[in-house]
Amino acid sequence: MKWELINPSESIRERYVYRYLSLEKLIHFLSEESLYLTRLDKFDDHLEGISPFDVNELRIRQEGPTLSMLAKRQMIYSWEALINENTRAISRIKRKVLRHQKTRFVSCWILGDVESIGMWDLYGNNGFALRFEVANFIRTIKASTEIQKGKSKKLNQVAVGKVVYKNFDEVLDKEEEQFLKYSVFRKHLAFRHENEFRVVGFQDNMRKDDGISFLLPKLDELSFDILAHPKMTTLQFKTYKDILSLYSKKHLLQESNLKIWLELRNQEVQNEIPEEIWKAVPEYEGLYEVSNLGAVRNVKRKQILNGTDHPYGYRKVNLVKDKKGRGFHVHRLVMDAFVGIKGDNVVSHINGDATDNRLENLEQISLRIAISKGKRKNTSSKYTGVNWFKPHKLWRAQCSHEGKQNLIGYFKTEEEAAVAYDKFVDEHKIQARKNFL
Repeated sequence: MKWELINPSESIRERYVYRYLSLEKLIHFLSEESLYLTRLDKFDDHLEGISPFDVNELRIRQEGPTLSMLAKRQMIYSWEALINENTRAISRIKRKVLRHQKTRFVSCWILGDVESIGMWDLYGNNGFALRFEVANFIRTIKASTEIQKGKSKKLNQVAVGKVVYKNFDEVLDKEEEQFLKYSVFRKHLAFRHENEFRVVGFQDNMRKDDGISFLLPKLDELSFDILAHPKMTTLQFKTYKDILSLYSKKHLLQESNLKIWLELRNQEVQNEIPEEIWKAVPEYEGLYEVSNLGAVRNVKRKQILNGTDHPYGYRKVNLVKDKKGRGFHVHRLVMDAFVGIKGDNVVSHINGDATDNRLENLEQISLRIAISKGKRKNTSSKYTGVNWFKPHKLWRAQCSHEGKQNLIGYFKTEEEAAVAYDKFVDEHKIQARKNFL
């Protein structure tokens, strides 16, 4: 099997080649350890692989007969005859191009230093990407030509290279552009945004197969990354990571590098800043107010109180009435103003963060339970909304929403409980701190 690098004079400045694909195609890549080369006539661009000569003739034929054409023939045809001749010629060119396409099998990759959000959007929220360094990818394909068998062994040549984009309307005026050795590495200028790098298998005879699996070396011996769609949810990511780990222990699913930027963008677009509601501090009406987000302000001065930090992390503010000052924990002020504190109940932070005084993060528990929680060791979780439930010997996920404490479920690992908590927050559109980006 012959091997060739096409367009080596076209400098490749990008570091990576990316292949954006669905879950089914990714699993095929991992399980079969092969690239799927699609037959060229199955592509959306019907002029894939057309030669410069055919481009010129097709353009002229489609423009219709001209007087110069009649003069060159030194005879006068009827318009009807000329139109029929052009129609037959166009059909001939199309058949020729189709025959050519049925002997070419292609895998398309995208050159880039970073991921392309435009390409990601083609696959909804469940797409994936393979990423190779360019030089490593070229070496891998070259080495693979020695291990083909079955249908892929019938390929008589494999070539890789960067696609060159040309304006087909100007081909006549630029003769040097007509002599591209492999027209499958040339596309119309309208597709330049793709910035393609191709692997092409050549065969002399037409094939009925829609594609061919081009074998690769053992994947565990190769260096590449598998990336998840940047809009994929945490639960989706974990699920797909578990699924794909069944096919490769070395190449585990990774988060997209664009995820953090998209989330920042989406936060701005969706205006996710929660509404801040203010209520008077009981017994300090007209003097101080507290908000559902955990802020305290002086009503007359319209000034937010800075407060001080308690040794255990709790925030305290000093309220003055009748020239007498008294210190209060902010989380108790929030609960008292919006819900009311019953008896000797203790106000607890659900996520364990004593500085997070949002109403959604607060709950009332009895003093007895609070004391038992204080005595318990090694039972807290590093994740929001998760704690160790000793009676079941499982990790419990729960979330406060609309004034009620919601039990989400019990889980064997605290990571599973954290994922369940995040899913609950997403589904109910709760403005709460999540465990994973």
